[in-house]
Amino acid sequence: MTNIIKIPNELQQDIISFCYDDTSSEWMHGFDADKVELVRKSVCNNGRKFIYCHETKFHEQIKIIEQEYLNAIGLSSDAIVPISSDEKNPHYPHFIGCIFKDTQKSSGVQTHIDVRKNGWYQMRINYLIQKPDTGGEPIINRTVINVNENQSWNVWASEHKHSALPVTEDKMRITVSFGFFVNPKYVDEVKTQICNVVDVPVNYLI
Repeated sequence: MTNIIKIPNELQQDIISFCYDDTSSEWMHGFDADKVELVRKSVCNNGRKFIYCHETKFHEQIKIIEQEYLNAIGLSSDAIVPISSDEKNPHYPHFIGCIFKDTQKSSGVQTHIDVRKNGWYQMRINYLIQKPDTGGEPIINRTVINVNENQSWNVWASEHKHSALPVTEDKMRITVSFGFFVNPKYVDEVKTQICNVVDVPVNYLI
């Protein structure tokens, strides 16, 4: 039985407006490496910005959706837990991410792999709120993933190389990225359940 989680349309529109209008210092832009204590500046690219959900007015609404995902997956905290807002790089809490056309050379999201924590895998559920006219497609293990607006996909971020193409027109790619740690003992169960929870499940062998 499928139980695809959807972000309410009104909240989506509020997030879109926020991404265009908000100018707070909590956004991490381009090469603002010092804000996230990065060793390599390439982790934040030209034509990209993101902000942690817990640093926005949407925090409580995002927590509700987080719980909807956990309820739909239906496994205990022995199997899967959300990445806490107390976590720091390289374990990213839920965030709102934008890829946009840049006056410099836009680079999308560079190819990378995230980090496990104490052996637990890092999995993300990404929800595409706004799809750009050109570019922005996610890439996992060199495969372009076709996702439409108002759809979600998952990525086993600590196990697979992943990236996103740059955006070359004015319309941004806007996503909400939910982060979870998964106990390796329960990966098969999570892979099975995630197929009923996201629009585009990406469960390559891990």
